[in-house]
Amino acid sequence: MTTAATPLPDHWYYFFGIIEPISVLAGATYAIFFQENYHAELIPSALARLTSSASPALGSTSTSSAWSGFRSVWQTATQESIGKTLPQKIIFLDEATKMALAQLGSCYFLIMLNSALMFYALRRHLGATSPATLESILYYLFAVLGIADWTHILLTIHFLPSRHAGTIYPFLQKLFALLVPSNWNALLFGNIAITFALFCARVAWAVGFKRQTFWNESGVTAAAPKAVKPSARSSSISKKRK
Repeated sequence: MTTAATPLPDHWYYFFGIIEPISVLAGATYAIFFQENYHAELIPSALARLTSSASPALGSTSTSSAWSGFRSVWQTATQESIGKTLPQKIIFLDEATKMALAQLGSCYFLIMLNSALMFYALRRHLGATSPATLESILYYLFAVLGIADWTHILLTIHFLPSRHAGTIYPFLQKLFALLVPSNWNALLFGNIAITFALFCARVAWAVGFKRQTFWNESGVTAAAPKAVKPSARSSSISKKRK
């Protein structure tokens, strides 16, 4: 267990360097070796009814019409989640779909290796000797991962089915549909809720929660102490004494 001052103490290292990689490895395994189940669960059966089939247009500029459309979106999202879910069917995937899922699993595997090995290497080689440098590197790393978190969340929501055509109302309908617990399944929960939880953890680390920071009051990274090298004169004096 690390006792020296470090921007990546044990609890944060265990979370980002062990727990998160294990969860990502589970996703990679599911996408590569259980492709039919993974594909079937991408869209929860309760949300599969929200297709982009024909529906009344929601395009009025008046305040009352806008509110009516807003209420219609809410009613559609909630009413269609009531009742029995669609029966599960045996799915036969074509080769292109299998390849896409395998490549997705490969990307998950890459993320797992990056998190597990990079956090270990950075902490081992910079944690005690250059904590300020380690902190700076981790800021950039978490910024990249945070952007990836939100692209993953927004793309997942974007491709959920919607009954309404357009831009704003379909997205609102999907958000309202996600407020209904029965519209979720384990895979959707992982893609949205777990990913958002990981983003919140990265933000917590960035603001210095439960860790030591290495930024001084002026906002400049504090430099690590350097070893004092002996001068040439002192070296010559020591040689003469010998």
